Formats: sequence, structure tokens, C-alpha cells
Amino acid sequence: MIAVLACASAGEWVPLFRQTMPMVKPVSDWHNVNSDDSSNPNYSILDALQLNGEDFKIDGKFHFKMVWPGASGANTNEWSQTSNPMTVVANSGGIQGYEAIEVNHDDNRWGGLEYNGEICLMDGSASHGNWFYAVGTNDKWQNAIPGWSNPEDVTELWVYTDYTVTEHWELVFRQTMPMTKPASDWYNVNSDDSSNPNYSILDQLDDFKYGNKFTFRMAWPGASGAGTQEWSQTSNPTTVVAASGGVQGYQAIEVSHTDREWGGLEYNGGSCLMDGSASHGWWFYAVGTNNKWRNAIPGWSNPEDVTELWVLRREVKLIAGKWVPLFRQTMPMIKEPSDWYNVNSDDSSNPNYSILDQLRDSEDDFKQNGRFTFKMAWPGASGEGTQEWSQTSNPTTVVAASGGVQGYQTIEVSHTSRNWGGLEYNGGICLMDGSVDHGHWFYAVGTRAKWGNAIPGWANPEDVTELYVYRTEFFASDSPTSEFTLALNGVTVAEVEANLGTYRQGIATALGVSAGQVTITVETSSRRRLTGGVILTATVTSLTAADDSNIQDAVQASSFVAAVATQLTVPASALAVVLVVPCTVTCELSSANLVQVLHNTASQHTHHRCYMQDSQDCICSCCNTATADCNVESNYHL
Repeated sequence: MIAVLACASAGEWVPLFRQTMPMVKPVSDWHNVNSDDSSNPNYSILDALQLNGEDFKIDGKFHFKMVWPGASGANTNEWSQTSNPMTVVANSGGIQGYEAIEVNHDDNRWGGLEYNGEICLMDGSASHGNWFYAVGTNDKWQNAIPGWSNPEDVTELWVYTDYTVTEHWELVFRQTMPMTKPASDWYNVNSDDSSNPNYSILDQLDDFKYGNKFTFRMAWPGASGAGTQEWSQTSNPTTVVAASGGVQGYQAIEVSHTDREWGGLEYNGGSCLMDGSASHGWWFYAVGTNNKWRNAIPGWSNPEDVTELWVLRREVKLIAGKWVPLFRQTMPMIKEPSDWYNVNSDDSSNPNYSILDQLRDSEDDFKQNGRFTFKMAWPGASGEGTQEWSQTSNPTTVVAASGGVQGYQTIEVSHTSRNWGGLEYNGGICLMDGSVDHGHWFYAVGTRAKWGNAIPGWANPEDVTELYVYRTEFFASDSPTSEFTLALNGVTVAEVEANLGTYRQGIATALGVSAGQVTITVETSSRRRLTGGVILTATVTSLTAADDSNIQDAVQASSFVAAVATQLTVPASALAVVLVVPCTVTCELSSANLVQVLHNTASQHTHHRCYMQDSQDCICSCCNTATADCNVESNYHL
């Protein structure tokens, strides 16, 4: 065994791949296999690793584990590396940044995983013709999969990460008889109500592409017998481009019907918006008809009363959380318990800070599986200075006090003296304490008096007390955020969405923050104003007030555009950055019944609209032509 490195980053093990004999596939088919069922004997979401590799890194490295479940003895290798084994780039330079963590096998030139692309998708015989430690084979070796030195019946690959891949089927179209419409009117129908008998968001279909392909499911809810088709294709069937070449990149997944020239969906534009009789005059498998066939909709061969089209939406989401500061009290500060709910809430670095009102008012935002996970710290204490535990009761409410602490579970608790048992509401000498169901007030949070000239800790007076909660999502209310738009010319929406991890990491590096603090949203079609380009909104969270100010200054500097361009390997001329600024234009009704508008010239807004509400309040909203179409009402914001 080799044990060189220990990792302690917050995250969890996410399964990326499993191959079970006798299954073999062409290498390219191992990118995505049974991706909706991680318990399947043959499973892969390696396309997510290929497309969103940066999302799976922690501190710039992948943390992998290979497992051979059927092998006796030590059957795992755990390591980290910086290169992505799903890319050919990694192959050209072998494996980069390899570090052993808990490696049980290093024979047959082990050195991490690299791209193979021929006999298997990846292997661990670094920079060598052997293919031991194989992942995704298209053939067998001694009638099985090459393990570290022996043939194995099962191989698994896991990654330890802050992110996971989620997927769900999303309805994009439904037509119910007797409704018919001109083909062009089927792009958007009742788009705010997916339960409507007639519904369509086909104008948004391009946003659902993942890995350069769509994964579709067609259903006829009233049909007898097998009533679904499931397949993938690269062409967008809502566009004429697809029609010129029929259906492109078609692959069957679970197809019940192949009659009537089935071959995926293509643009029609005549009798219907789309049909599945590929490159043929028929219009079976019709989507969005403008007339009827045998008084209904052409299905796979019969008339159907209802047709639905679904698309598989895949997202890479944050799964790990972070310790969020809820409270800090520093001597000599004392306050009435009720005054400790909100203290300097815009500055989590302040010696006296509290957002306990958020815990009180929005407790579900802070719970995981119905539980709070808390940590208390006394930064100035000698010896062990933390308690980590979970509980179901909310210690900011009197309800919890009536029953003490509910659902308490120890995680890593250094001190149990003075009746410790979690945090409960006090409301008298302090806001909360940890001497459960007892008159003591040790482990105090938010005191109005001193004990031993300080705050009661676990047994001693302490100068500083802090309380944290572990949250599985990042919320903007925790701390200030900065938001700006990034206009990219010469790229498509699909290209950007396939590389969001790269864009997020590039922006984070240019700003000097972690990628986990950056969220990127691709703007809707009404805001995509650059020909052939894309508008992104980037939000940077978990900032101090000083960080917020610095970032606002940074993104307005010409050097920032150059830095982002360098990170994204695009010309600086292809980028434009605009800071999103709240509308600071104000108005009021004068004594002469005229609307008087005060314009802030530093607001960076080019258009303003002011109006009187029925309540006689005057309201202004703003828009900036650099980031939005100001002829569209919805692009104005307060």
C-alpha cells in the first residue's frame, strides 16, 4: 500500500462508471450508459466528466477511486490528478499532477488514469501500450476486464466532489384533440402551465442540448400497447437546418416502434411542425399538427388523441455545502437576547455578527434531511475549542425551549460537561444555551450579562463565541454578492452550456475567488443580442463587503476583460463586461401634480421608465441596452 496524501475537503463520493461482464461496448458508447440509474450493473456519466470536468475538481484536482468489487483483499486505488482522463489532451501528455492517496496496487505501470480511446476508454498503465486498470472496454482480456493485474468481472470509478449530475424528464410539448394550429404557432403554447392539455416550450428546445445531443421521449398517453419512443439525436427538429439533412446523429435507446420510416424527429413545417417519418413524405409521429388525420394526430401508425414530447435535462449541481457563520459575540459586547437576532448582518467578518433571524424565520433553508448541523467554536480557548452536532429543534424559538433539545446527535463533540446536549432557547440571561433542561447557561449564545467577566463557554469564561451551520446550498443572503453580465461573441449557447465549468473557473481565476463562489446563468433568448453570441450573467457570492467593492471595481477595469479572455482562450475583442447595478433613478409627485425624476448618471442604465401606482407611490425601473433589448418590458428592473 502507498499512502502519501490525505484529503479532507467537503464533498461526497459520486459514482461515475460501472462495467459488469459480459458487457462490452465500442469505446464511444461508454460515455453515457443507464445514466438515470446509478445502481445498474452497467452505468456511466463519463460524458459529464468530459464536458464539465472543472466542476468535479476540488482545489484544482480530481480525487478518484477505482474499485473492483469482486476482487479479494485490498480492492481499491485512491488518488488525485489534475489531468482529465476523458480528454485526448491528457493522453498527449500522459497523466498530469498525479498524487497517491491510498493506492493498494502500483504494478503494471500504474500512474493514474489516462485517455485510451481504442481498446478501452481509459486505462491506468501510464504512457504504455498495456491497458490494465481499464475503464470502458470494447473487448475482453482473459474473458473479463483488465484490473490491476488480474481479469475482473466488475470495475467501478468514483470521484470525490462537491458536484453531482442530476437529470429529469421535462415536458416540452403536448397536443390534445381537437386542437390544431398552424405549424409556426406550436413553438410556444401555454408556456406557463405544463399541465395544460395543449402546451409547448419548443422555442426553448436548444437550451436542453447536453453533450451536443438531445435525448427525447415521445409518448401517446391514450394509446394501447407500448406507447413510448426514447432516443437521442444531434439535430434540432424545430429548425429547417435539420430538415435539409433529415435527422442527424440518431441513436435508439428504447424504441417501441420503427414502422412508417421512423428515424428520430425532423422539421416538417407543413402538415405539422415535426414528424418522425425521416426523409419521407409521411408525417407519422407528428408533433404540432395544423390539421387532422383520421380525425386525430398521426401516431406511430394509428390516430392518437394526445401526443407528448419530453426531453432529458441534465444538470451539474453543487451537492456539498459549507460552514456558514450564524453568530459571533466578542467581549466586551453584550446585548438583550432579542437584540442578538440580527447584528452587522452585512459583514460576517465583524467581531459581533448575527443572522440568527434567518435561522428563526427560514429554518428549512438551513436544514438537511430535516436536521440542523451546528458547530460551536471559541477561537481564544485553550485546548479543544469546538462542538459539532445535529438536532431537529430550532434553538432560536420558544417551541424548542418547551421541550428542550429535540433530535440531538453527536458528530464531533469535545465537551459534555455542564449538562451539554445541544442548543436550546433561553431568552433570559442569553438567547440560547447548551446546558439542556438545566438552570445553568454554559455554552451561551448572545448574552446580556457577563460571567467571570466574559461569556460562559463549555466550562470557562470565553472572550469570543461563534456558531456555524452547515448548509448544502449557497444562498445570496449569507453575504454580499456581485453580479455582472459577460457578452461573448462568436460562440453558441450550446458551446457555452457544454463548458460552463470552464467559464466559471476562468472568471473565478480572473477575480481571484474560488469557482464555488461563481454562478453562471445563460440569459434567455430576449437578451441574446449579439449575432452568433451569448449573454451570461455571473454572480459572485460569499463575499465580505470589502470583497464586493473590490470585485465591482475589478470587473470595470480593462485588465479584467483581458484576464478572462486569457483564461477562456478567446480574443479580448470577443468579450464585453457590464456591471449589473440596481436602478437608482427615483421619482416623486410634486405639489403641481408633476412627476419629478431624479436621475443618477452613474447608474450605467440607458433607459428608464417611471410611473405612478394606484397607491400614489412613484416607481422607476431601468434597462441597459448593452445587456438587454430595452424595447422589451420584461428587461426593465427595479
